[in-house]
Amino acid sequence: MVERPRMLEASPSESTTDKENSTPSADGQNNVVAKKKEAQKMHIVYQFLYNNNSRQQTEACDDLHCPWCSLHCGNLYALLKHLKLNHPRFCFTYVPLPDVARIDICINECFDGSYAGNAIDMIAQPPGLAFSRDGPVRRTCITNVLVCRPKRPTPSMAEFLEPDDPDFENQRSYTTGHNRLYHHTTTCLPIFPKEMDEDSEGENDPPWLQKKTMMMIDEFTDVNEGEKELMKMWNLHVMKHGYVGDCQIPLAVEMFIEAKGDEVLAKNLYRNFVVHMSSLFDFGLISAVGVYTSLQKLHELANRQECKMELASCWKAQRDHWHACQKPPVLSPNPPTTTAAPEKN
Repeated sequence: MVERPRMLEASPSESTTDKENSTPSADGQNNVVAKKKEAQKMHIVYQFLYNNNSRQQTEACDDLHCPWCSLHCGNLYALLKHLKLNHPRFCFTYVPLPDVARIDICINECFDGSYAGNAIDMIAQPPGLAFSRDGPVRRTCITNVLVCRPKRPTPSMAEFLEPDDPDFENQRSYTTGHNRLYHHTTTCLPIFPKEMDEDSEGENDPPWLQKKTMMMIDEFTDVNEGEKELMKMWNLHVMKHGYVGDCQIPLAVEMFIEAKGDEVLAKNLYRNFVVHMSSLFDFGLISAVGVYTSLQKLHELANRQECKMELASCWKAQRDHWHACQKPPVLSPNPPTTTAAPEKN
């Protein structure tokens, strides 16, 4: 234990000189102060408790230094305040006795000894990354609870007495929000502070998964380009909204027409959509009424003037190409939205 520096005591020569130069009134004041100090001097006893049973008791002394950090507190009230605020692992109870101040010490059951730093540093790889960052790194937000007390209460020894309700005052940490680590539901990987602003739990179609899905559809060789393009749109739509049952297929078709109906007509995929609806009907995923209603909604979109002109130009280009080469053209991976290439069912 390292001893803290203490006040330098006056030498005997200096004290003698001060006594010679002191006036009678000063001597009277010094005597009053000395008497007050003697009255305030009280023996202190520390009693350690475990399960409400006394285990050990120290000898009585008039030392006002903290037993753990050797801080000189000056008076008993300051000592109790220091013990309560700076040593939260223990609970301190003041018991006044004749000529003796007993301080009962027991373990604080409410003490939170968990890690109080940045939770991300605990899982950082490689180890020691918390102390060897190359640049600025975003950290988790910290919330400090500040209690406003407009009127400070008068210092009283009664606040250190044993309370009537033990649960009334629990010593707990007032810093929250920074020592909690969250994980992704799907991958169980930790969520870093830079990812807190993104709601990853509500995103079932991250960009990498969309790209992977489109690449897998492009690898099919037994379907034409029009069917590939429609299946990309349909699979990404189902992946985004997360339909989980056959009973939701009619709703999925309705939402698909509302979201992708214009794109289906712009890419000249109407016939491919009809074939897709027929496949859903054959597997019993949608009723005949659902097929009819879906096609009617798509016809309503196609009855607009701009869609009519676009479809007419697409169908004319398709017929001219078939008459010229007697085979359907190959769609580009990203067909333009203004002109659509012909297709083959």
